[in-house]
Amino acid sequence: MTRPAEDAKQYRVARDGARDLTFRGWLLGEGDRSMGATGPYTTVEIYLTEAGAIVASVEQGTMGEGVGSARAAAHDTPEAALAWLIEDAGGELGPASKEAWEAAGEKYPPIAEHAVETIA
Repeated sequence: MTRPAEDAKQYRVARDGARDLTFRGWLLGEGDRSMGATGPYTTVEIYLTEAGAIVASVEQGTMGEGVGSARAAAHDTPEAALAWLIEDAGGELGPASKEAWEAAGEKYPPIAEHAVETIA
């Protein structure tokens, strides 16, 4: 398994309605979208655990009001993580997810292979 060059860190990722996720690993990519100082925001983070799982986390809320919702899941493959992000956003890869996914691909080649859709 390819690993980032820096040392792994301990993370705790919040989830509403479920136990938080804790793991050692690397933050591969982040994506943020917000609508001004008081508007809605979305933050997406992609991690790689030491065991090789890919953790995708989505936090949404309104600026100045705190977190509205926090969701995260661990996945065995980049394909599963990408499918979860698309499903979480209602059937499309949202702008914050795309930004995080592309940044993660720059650090982790197995994700980079899924940064674009190749057709024949």
